[in-house]
Amino acid sequence: MIIRYRFHPRYGETVIATGGNRHGDEVALIIRQPDGTLAQLPIWMTEDRAEAMMVTESPRLPLTYLRELRLELDAGLTLLRDDSRREGGDKHEASAILSPPIRSLRAQEPTGADSTGRVDEAGAAGERAVVGSIARRRSDGGRR
Repeated sequence: MIIRYRFHPRYGETVIATGGNRHGDEVALIIRQPDGTLAQLPIWMTEDRAEAMMVTESPRLPLTYLRELRLELDAGLTLLRDDSRREGGDKHEASAILSPPIRSLRAQEPTGADSTGRVDEAGAAGERAVVGSIARRRSDGGRR
């Protein structure tokens, strides 16, 4: 088998597979290294499509993947919000920070921004206050 993934250090080399493993949905080959040790190599790195992969200046992700990621993040935020309610923390502060946005992020203007997108001093101070409270909660283990 040839390693076709161009970002692998042994790209273009022929390797001998001595076995295979499965990790969830992924199949990995066990290959012998030049020094005699064994290593795992994802099987997709030996497929023709791996050679076509390239780094681009702007990411190209299918919109469906971004939507799925958004759903996962919203679910995680919901779990955090539920945990903070059970712990009896400052509900107003926790919900302000952990509530998922009502509309798309692209449609939202930064806090305190005017129609040109500039942030006024009050908006910037509010953002600093939120960041400060997050840092305080992290540093004191969530206790005030």
